Amino acid sequence: MGKILPFRTWNDEGVASTVGTIMALMVFLSFLSLMTNSYVPVWMEDNESNHVNVVENQFGTLKWSVDNQILGSQITGHSDVVMYTPITLSAAGVPVFASPTAGALQIIPESGSLSSMSISFNYSTGSNTYSVTERSGGNVALYMPNRYFVQQTIIYENGAIIVNQSDGEVVRASPDFKLETQAGNLTMILTQISIQGNNQSVAGFGTRGLNTNLIYCDFQEYSNKTNSEVTGAVTLTITSPYGQAWEKFMTAYLSQKAPGLYTLTTTESNGVYTVTATIQSVSSIINNHAYVEVSMAESVS
Repeated sequence: MGKILPFRTWNDEGVASTVGTIMALMVFLSFLSLMTNSYVPVWMEDNESNHVNVVENQFGTLKWSVDNQILGSQITGHSDVVMYTPITLSAAGVPVFASPTAGALQIIPESGSLSSMSISFNYSTGSNTYSVTERSGGNVALYMPNRYFVQQTIIYENGAIIVNQSDGEVVRASPDFKLETQAGNLTMILTQISIQGNNQSVAGFGTRGLNTNLIYCDFQEYSNKTNSEVTGAVTLTITSPYGQAWEKFMTAYLSQKAPGLYTLTTTESNGVYTVTATIQSVSSIINNHAYVEVSMAESVS
């Protein structure tokens, strides 16, 4: 006789356990998909947007520090205070789901920089006429290669704060440049910032600090008070990779403060813009030129 095979019984409990496991996995995968496709992008976009706002405030603190050092030097005649400004490099991530977004901070001193501001004019003292040209330059920039929010670069340049992104750029905080009309006389007030030190850069996460030290500030006035008088037109030339922002700023400001008294031209070569403003009928100039050493603070490894 042939071998009798054992009778197999149907196990309902095993089937129910398998179906339950599959259903649980489907629920988990659906939740995971919802997190990665919906919540994480929104969460990260919010983190990167907040980081941009934080950095803009920190660059505002950097500008405030330099301006106060210049003011202190003007009042006391010297400045021996080193100011510290923290700069947050990266945006926060989402634990488990998304890593932080790194940033790149760079200090470019005046020497060899593509950024500059120069003022040129003539002035007379008695029967003598002299020519003046003052040039400054350099910048500090943080590049934020955001993955969910728009990529941005925030720059401190010529005493101004510029925000640059893919769809345009704008001067967020203006430099110390003023035109004032009193008793029919037009006065120009300009503070130039020359960034001194070494070309430094760092990329990564966390926070790095910037030290600013005012080396020297030259205060000059050309007016009847000093027995000198500005003659002819005053030329203000700004060279920068962010010339579009400068052009917008100068156009808006000069059209308000010196309507009909200025001409403005902009040229571009290899991504570097030259914005030239020629202003007529300026009777006096107050020109401050600050030399500021900017360096990265040592980090703890």
